[in-house]
Amino acid sequence: MRRLRFLGLLILTGLLTLQSCSKDNETTVEPQPNNDEVTPETPQTTTSKLSKVNIGDAKFIVKANPNNLKKKSLQKSDKIEKEIEDSFFKITESGNVEPIVFTKEDGSDADFHINGVRVINSDYVYINGWYDGTSSFLVNKKSEKIYGIPLLEGSNEYKFIESGNIIWVYPTNQGYCKINTNDFTIQEYSIDGYVYDLKLNKDGIAFYNSSVGWKVKHPSGKICLMKDIIDNFWYNTTEITNGNQDRFVLNTDGNFYDFHITGNFEYEDGFPSHSIDYITVNRMDINGNSIEKKELTKNTVKWNNPNNYFGQIKGIALNHISNSVLFFVDYDLYGGSETNTNNCYEYNASTNEWNSYHIDIEGLSSDFYQSSSYLFFVSTDRQKLYRLDLVNNYQTKCIDMSGYEIYDIATSLASDDLSFTALRYEDGKNIAGVLNKAGYVESIVEKDSNTKLENIFQLN
Repeated sequence: MRRLRFLGLLILTGLLTLQSCSKDNETTVEPQPNNDEVTPETPQTTTSKLSKVNIGDAKFIVKANPNNLKKKSLQKSDKIEKEIEDSFFKITESGNVEPIVFTKEDGSDADFHINGVRVINSDYVYINGWYDGTSSFLVNKKSEKIYGIPLLEGSNEYKFIESGNIIWVYPTNQGYCKINTNDFTIQEYSIDGYVYDLKLNKDGIAFYNSSVGWKVKHPSGKICLMKDIIDNFWYNTTEITNGNQDRFVLNTDGNFYDFHITGNFEYEDGFPSHSIDYITVNRMDINGNSIEKKELTKNTVKWNNPNNYFGQIKGIALNHISNSVLFFVDYDLYGGSETNTNNCYEYNASTNEWNSYHIDIEGLSSDFYQSSSYLFFVSTDRQKLYRLDLVNNYQTKCIDMSGYEIYDIATSLASDDLSFTALRYEDGKNIAGVLNKAGYVESIVEKDSNTKLENIFQLN
């Protein structure tokens, strides 16, 4: 009996021990990973999108190598600001030189390198850079919000035309595109021609060259050949010679004008004495889906001076106040110069009239810059700035810039100031300066001769 009791106790003790070991094994066994799932060693991070750019207080954006930059305020008091790490920086309304900071949606600073800047208008600035797969951005200057435009490749060659909430951008790889700033939708339009010859107006009417000649395209898709609209259409020539030639101009009133020139020479004693041209002005009228020409006026112009030197159309500029088209004629090309010659021919689209003026200039350049009430251009030797008054019969003021080597010029229709970057010969410094309405130069940024201030962009 005692042996049976002892054997039962041993069996009960063994069962309890096995149960206890089984419970211990359940608590210590680690779960095995599922071979179908990949568990990262470190947490995955996502990139926060761009939110803002601090240009709301910017008057200028300047491109330069910022090493050892010396800042100078409009009040002429030297100061050292926060270190600038990018080649683009801003100058504020108060004259401070500050870095341009891109902010992400989470509030942190973004690592963004600017490749180029274009000022569209007082509201929007285009920035060419690279961030999170996008290289083209629009920035609202007032709200400082930034919008990526994935459809556009980053480029410093884009041109912009605004029409209310619409911004047209051209030339793109395919042609041009339309951005609606209400919802930032974008629509692309393609052309069957050469994008580098493209002209575009605020209604999205495109004028471009192709393998079969010049064309006009309506946003609806309709295409017209210019030779079917205007007889003997021949564009893109500057020489005043016998035969037909055309100047196709997008005026400040938003319309395309064709200046169809029919020229011939009059001869005396076997030599040409006058170049007589009959200029017919046609306006391209858009009626629904149709594109038609409307002949406005026909005028006779003698492109020569009293000494019978023939002229060349050196440049065409626009007067946004009177909606006029200005033709500047240079007589030096043919061996002579006449100081009393009318060398500016104006077609006023508002009155449909022609006028001519004498502009007292030397070495007319084809580079024009327009401000609120002036038209500026640089002499061919870049030693003088000429300022034409757009209100008072193009009265001209010559400003001596022989003390500077001008690099870049910028103007704005919101101001009469001209901003520029240049090398100042007097002390060898590179400066960003402003030529004010009185005609005086005021430097706003100075740096040593080792660091060139390449470009300046005037925001307002």
